[in-house]
Amino acid sequence: MKKRVNKILKNALRILNIRILNRALLGPHVVSIHVSSSCDDSCIFCLYHSPYSLKPPTFDPDVFMDVDQFQRLIIELEKSHVDMILLAGNGEPLEHPLIGEYLQFIDQRGIETVVRTNGIGLRRKIGNLTTLHHIRYCISLHAASPETWTSIHLGKSETDYWDIMDYMRGLPPETSRRFSLSNALCRLNYSEASEMVTLAHTLGVNGVDFQPVMYTGLEKMALDRIGIYGEERRVFRRKLLEAREVARKLNVRSNLDYVLLTLSGIGDPEDETLAKNTRALYQHIACYIGYWFSVIEPDGEVLPCCGCSESLGNIGTTSFEGIWTSNRYQEFRRKAKRQEFEDLHGCRCWDCVHYRINAKIHRALHPLYGFRRLMGSPLKRYYKV
Repeated sequence: MKKRVNKILKNALRILNIRILNRALLGPHVVSIHVSSSCDDSCIFCLYHSPYSLKPPTFDPDVFMDVDQFQRLIIELEKSHVDMILLAGNGEPLEHPLIGEYLQFIDQRGIETVVRTNGIGLRRKIGNLTTLHHIRYCISLHAASPETWTSIHLGKSETDYWDIMDYMRGLPPETSRRFSLSNALCRLNYSEASEMVTLAHTLGVNGVDFQPVMYTGLEKMALDRIGIYGEERRVFRRKLLEAREVARKLNVRSNLDYVLLTLSGIGDPEDETLAKNTRALYQHIACYIGYWFSVIEPDGEVLPCCGCSESLGNIGTTSFEGIWTSNRYQEFRRKAKRQEFEDLHGCRCWDCVHYRINAKIHRALHPLYGFRRLMGSPLKRYYKV
């Protein structure tokens, strides 16, 4: 209870910082740490490890965050009042050879942490780490059947899928609740959306999340296989509506309300693809992610958003606090808040993954906005979420 109250107070202070001071006096609410760029999987739609990926020429698939750098960072984040750490990124975090030590170190610091993993070799990778009090796991499954799973996790076998299922089914109920499932949806798997919800219920995990696959950064050959276009979008939406009803009946936590709002069209209604277009939304609200979130790459580079590629500093040469409070970071916040998105070089603002966070912050900053100006605005629906 005390932790929850502290989190509410800290987030209220962050809102005040945005509203009045225009500076970040507290650390971010969430920090995404990419401890590994290596991955033992090749998901067809992965922007870095898919054989169809148009990955940046500078991407190195074998970078691991140094232990001293990691421990210094965690101590800093604790002092900066960070509420949550997300271990995810452009690789498999559980591939880091020291991941056990890293998770134990975070747990000792008492920072709530979510590890996003592909689930392959889970028994070997996790071991007894499921007993850590502050660590939870999200399995990027992307399927509810072995046939669909192997069509997405390229080069893997149905045996790998059943290994994950056997591990999860063998967990005691109190441990299962430390896990959740995640599914990136495309043409190959959206028909199983209801089955994905049912699987979450069967495994006893703490919910299931969905998101449409991003179409940027992939070769046309992949888009032809995974893309959802034209009239098929209607079928896709119907499948999600059905899955939402299953989730309600089984009392399974999901983000399907949020996903369905995404598909309601926050962008160009004539767009023939299912890709998000948040241009219309950001004509009405600003971006506040620079006060709320930060990304740290395996080599120590600090990014203001996972949709941005331009580094604002490196924790190998400057402390995270020094970067977070730097003029350069502040300039990013200023431009984003003033909606000067064209000047945010290297950021995919029109395909924003954090628009719901920004809409919620906007609601907190402008509580009367909906009564005065929201009728007919694409922002109207976000005041229902």
